[in-house]
Amino acid sequence: MKKKLVILIIAVCFMLSSCNPYNNASKRIDFFVCALTDIIEYDKELNTNMKYIGIEILNSELSQDDFQQILSRIEDKYSVKTIYYTVEQKNEDMKKSNTYKVLYLSINVTEVKSSHVKVSCSKAGAEFGAAGYFAAYYQYKNNEWILLKTEDEWLS
Repeated sequence: MKKKLVILIIAVCFMLSSCNPYNNASKRIDFFVCALTDIIEYDKELNTNMKYIGIEILNSELSQDDFQQILSRIEDKYSVKTIYYTVEQKNEDMKKSNTYKVLYLSINVTEVKSSHVKVSCSKAGAEFGAAGYFAAYYQYKNNEWILLKTEDEWLS
């Protein structure tokens, strides 16, 4: 009887932890690479003259190692030095120079449900402005993260 109860508890724990692939560390890394790629590709004019990609991820439950893997994968994909970069650093750098060379990307995880992950995303690049969306919904399907829809896109 004890053995069956232990097996049942393990099975329930496994089911609860696997309800959303975001709860798996490697799939969470894949998620952020996908979401960052989507925001980089959104309004490509903002990418002009970038020397660095600066990334800030909020409410993510990422370990330092996970974050470094994300930085490395984005750097490999775009062949541009990728760094941790906060909005405060961005604002300071913009005050110091009119030749802003960091493409700033921010992702804030706002909701994790069994059916999707919801984030808000923004980017600011050079003197060309900023862009983003207040809500982006992602779903894990066929072993990859898919952008289902965005809401309230904005450009400035």
